[in-house]
Amino acid sequence: MRPCVLGWFGRQNGGDDRIAEVLTRRLSGCHPSFLPFTPLPPEVVNYFDAVVLTAGVWQPRNRLAREFHRWCRGVHVPIVALGLGVEEVTPEMRAASAALVERCDFLWVRDRESKRLLGDHPAIVVGPDVTWADPLPAAGEPRPGVVALNLRRWRRRPWRPEAWVDAARRSATAELRPWSFGPEDWIVLHDFFDPCPKAFDAAAGRDAEIVAGMRLHSLIFAAQMGVPAVGIAYDPKCRRFLAELERPQLALDLDQADRLPQLVDGLRRRYAAEREHLAAIGRRFARRADELLAEGGRILRRGGAARRPPDLAGRALT
Repeated sequence: MRPCVLGWFGRQNGGDDRIAEVLTRRLSGCHPSFLPFTPLPPEVVNYFDAVVLTAGVWQPRNRLAREFHRWCRGVHVPIVALGLGVEEVTPEMRAASAALVERCDFLWVRDRESKRLLGDHPAIVVGPDVTWADPLPAAGEPRPGVVALNLRRWRRRPWRPEAWVDAARRSATAELRPWSFGPEDWIVLHDFFDPCPKAFDAAAGRDAEIVAGMRLHSLIFAAQMGVPAVGIAYDPKCRRFLAELERPQLALDLDQADRLPQLVDGLRRRYAAEREHLAAIGRRFARRADELLAEGGRILRRGGAARRPPDLAGRALT
């Protein structure tokens, strides 16, 4: 079985690289090829045994998310979605989104809002990000006063990275460290930190007391490692994840850097309870992702499915 996996691959991004690692390890009997999320000609896709869509690829900026209804007509292999994030469904995406629901042999989205945007179809299953199927190891004892800060380049609205660095410095009583997920983060962070690693290293977040993260996977990985985090919600997906984590109050807008010290102080006051909460909800997320990835793998290996398994359809993260 040789599926092609379409996503944000090849961009030196720690989150998407981790998705590739987990899928490679957990899809036993499959030998996936990871390709950029572009509308490859159907004759190229049909060279593979299946198509897998994953991560935050269903958004209006992506041509395939606008033209899927036409593209899939020429695709003659099974299509499954594993942990797909739906940013929004604009009018020009409606036909493509309807075709996605109809055409997928298995459609797993990573939050409830993604399911709602796709019409709340009962065949859509909701589960956490794919990386929860093989979560990063939990942290040991945190280093008191250490804050790990993740920022990324973002040009779609005005914001001030220096405001977040200043607020994080006020929050870090011992050390403020950069947590880069790749070159797009380093471009921002290296203006404020020297040295500033360019490559992703989970250890930078693992032994921190608190994470302040802009990237979705900085929040996901912090939760997996049991490190409380405040989200810098540059994109709705960050708020959605914190809502699924039952911590929507920990999401700040790009212009709310001044509120960061207050939220960090609150996390410190209830630190033990927060870590217990992350451990409990992390076990639930890991079980759910493991279950869904196992089912997705079975469907891939048997060459698609005529219908979705009724015991999985419609179930939520719990």
